[in-house]
Amino acid sequence: MNTFHAPAERAALTKILHDLGLFKSFENVNELVNALPYIAAVLNKERQIVYGNSALLEAMGFEVID
Repeated sequence: MNTFHAPAERAALTKILHDLGLFKSFENVNELVNALPYIAAVLNKERQIVYGNSALLEAMGFEVID
């Protein structure tokens, strides 16, 4: 049976950390995304969170350290 849903595969932690490094290598991206007043996240093709802003981390109960 064919479905239109993405497979449930997951990327390895090393790949996620690599993707995070690439995302954070853009100048001032952290300041820009954290300036947003709403939750923002960057997902990889496996739908895993690669980067989340402070609003997302706070909503998830994490302490945000600047």
